[in-house]
Amino acid sequence: ITEPTIDHFAFEEGVNPENVEIDEVFKNLISFSTDEISVDSIFDLFKNDDIAIADANGESVTDGNIGTGYTITSTVSGVSKTISAVIIGDINGDGISATSADRLTIVESFTGRVSLDAPYAAAADCNSDGSLTSSDILLMTLQLKGEA
Repeated sequence: ITEPTIDHFAFEEGVNPENVEIDEVFKNLISFSTDEISVDSIFDLFKNDDIAIADANGESVTDGNIGTGYTITSTVSGVSKTISAVIIGDINGDGISATSADRLTIVESFTGRVSLDAPYAAAADCNSDGSLTSSDILLMTLQLKGEA
């Protein structure tokens, strides 16, 4: 007997997630290309009502904004699936895209002084081309100057 496939992260009908992308390969990252995203907007995004959000330390979060490295867990019929949030440009996980701290981290990663784990490396890929290059640093610099 084949079990039915559970889509833990199906979008709510009528929701237009134009700034949201779920990793199609591993389905373990959800990327947001927006400056900030609130916990409430995460709850409103998915059909499933049993959603839990935790910060990078594993502490439950029920309000405010989420940051890169936060996890979103969906439970359907007793089966849970967790994905990590990526806010493009929020490399330090503070929930705000493209700050001077994020720029410092992207430069240190580019030069090899810092190694970034999956959600943070994805957040550093500001132009979403799949790799960290000088173009990502330039794009973040322009965002900080208000020119991008």
